[in-house]
Amino acid sequence: MDSLAEIVRPHRFRFPDRFTARDASLYAETLAPQYNRLCDQLIHLPEEGRERYRRQRLDRLSAYCFPHPISHERASTTALCALWETHLDDYFGTSTLSQMAALRGRIGELLDGARPHCDEHPVLKMAAELRRLASELMPPQWLSRFSFETCENFILKGMEAEVPFKLDNRVPSLAELDEFRPYSIGMYPWLMLAELELGIPLPDHIATHPAIRRAVHLLSRITAWQNDAYSMAKEIPRSGDGETINLAFVLQHERGLSLQQACDEMLRIHDADIADFVALVDALPDFGPHQSDVESVVHHMALATSGVVTWYRLFGATRYSDDGWVGGVDPDSGDLLP
Repeated sequence: MDSLAEIVRPHRFRFPDRFTARDASLYAETLAPQYNRLCDQLIHLPEEGRERYRRQRLDRLSAYCFPHPISHERASTTALCALWETHLDDYFGTSTLSQMAALRGRIGELLDGARPHCDEHPVLKMAAELRRLASELMPPQWLSRFSFETCENFILKGMEAEVPFKLDNRVPSLAELDEFRPYSIGMYPWLMLAELELGIPLPDHIATHPAIRRAVHLLSRITAWQNDAYSMAKEIPRSGDGETINLAFVLQHERGLSLQQACDEMLRIHDADIADFVALVDALPDFGPHQSDVESVVHHMALATSGVVTWYRLFGATRYSDDGWVGGVDPDSGDLLP
C-alpha cells in the first residue's frame, strides 16, 4: 500500500486553512460513553461488528465537523447522526431498489414524527431518536427540511441511484457519477447540522436560495472526492468485485488513464470545486438582517466538510481497512430488514 499511498497522496485533498477548525468540540471527550451505548444498540450486528464501529469513533467525526455547538445536547445529536448516517449507508447500501424505496418511506415517516414500532429495526429506531432529539432543539420547518434532505437527496438521489451499479458491478460514466455522487455521500442532511450546532435555523427562503444550494452542492462534491481519495486503499482490492463507485476508477475506465493520471485529474476536479466554493463565499448575496447568520452557517458548513478530512487522518485507518465496513442487507432475500 505504500506505493498506492504515493500515487493517491490523500493529504493533497484538503480544505483551505480558513475553513479548517483548529480543535474538536469542547464536548468531544464526553461524547464517547454515549457513542459506545449507541453502538451497543446495533443488535442486528454481531459483537465484532459493533466493536468495529466503536473503533471508528464516529463521535469524533461529529466533534471535528461541528466544533462550536452551543450545548452538549446539540453535540450529542450530531454524534448520533454521524453513526446513523454512516451505518444506514453501510448496511442498506446494497439493497434492491424496492427494498430501498420501502426503507426511504419508513425513514420519512419517522423523521416526520411517527412513533417507532416496538420491533422496529435498530437503524429505524435511531431515526426516530434523531427526530426526537432534534425536535427539542430546532423548529418544525427545519425538521421538515432535514427529512426532505435525508429522504429525497441522500437516499433517493444518492443511495438508490447507486444501487444498479453496485448490484451489477458496473462502472458508471463520469456524467452518471456526477449525477448521484454528491448526494450519496450524505452531506445534504449532514450540512444542515451546522444550523443545529449553532442554534441558527435558516428561514426556508434563505436555505433554498440558489447561492446556499450551490454552496451545499459544492461541499458535497468536495467531500465525495476526498472520500474517494482516502478510501481508495480499501476499494482497489474490491474494484473487480463490487466496488466501482470512485471518481478515480471512473476516470480510468472512461478516459483510459493510468491510476496516477486519474488521481491527478481527481485532484484537479477537487481543487476546481474548492476554488468555486471560495469564490462563492467571498461574494455571497446580501441577505439583509440575516447576513451575519448566513455567513456563520456557511462557514460552519465548510468546517463540517474539513472536519471529515481531519477524522480521516486520525481515525480513517479503522474504517478504510479490510474489515472496515460493517453489515449489509442480502439483496436476494426479498426482505427489507433481517
